[in-house]
Amino acid sequence: ADAYYNLGVLMLDLGSTDEAIRNFEKVIALRPDYPMAFNNMGVAFLKNENLERALECFGKEILIHPNIAEAYNNRANVLKEFSKYGDALIDYEKAIRLNPAYANAYCNRGQLLNKMERYQEAIENFDKAIAINPLYAEAHTSRGNSQLGLNLFGQALESHKKAIEINPNFAEAFCNQGLVLHELGRFEESLRSYDQAIVQKPDYADAYDNRGVLLF
Repeated sequence: ADAYYNLGVLMLDLGSTDEAIRNFEKVIALRPDYPMAFNNMGVAFLKNENLERALECFGKEILIHPNIAEAYNNRANVLKEFSKYGDALIDYEKAIRLNPAYANAYCNRGQLLNKMERYQEAIENFDKAIAINPLYAEAHTSRGNSQLGLNLFGQALESHKKAIEINPNFAEAFCNQGLVLHELGRFEESLRSYDQAIVQKPDYADAYDNRGVLLF
């Protein structure tokens, strides 16, 4: 089982999700309680955008191993996609309780709270993620989105700038920065931010849409 599991993890890392799933299925056939096998198969299904199968796999991992924080975090991410926000928040809480240094779970919970327009609570989660990992670019730009939601334009701009400083190829951070600059009436800088987002990610629909609104 170990050899199939290791091969499955390698295939997952290489982006060969179907091959990864086949290997994890072999692991489970040999040893149904193999730790992280269902979880990683769920990640592969998630990458294939098969949310139902992903949810099923994360649920099985939790049933067999109720103390694996990653499985709760991953299931919460799928529940968020199904708009089951209350259930997702419960799973993020469980993940964080199992691993209080789980920066990714704090960031994911913050992003869900942003969706729910609970911006101040979201900022508290991003602050925790950043305290654990100061170079967590996604947490910085997500905090900027919360700050924009609270009309804290200066703080939002600083958060997005920090994200870009950490990761100069971060298209989403450039796009988010463009939104703040637009709100501040700094239209030329906003346009440059959207252009930079598109350079980094040529199929980035939000950047094109925001750029269109600015130029209209």
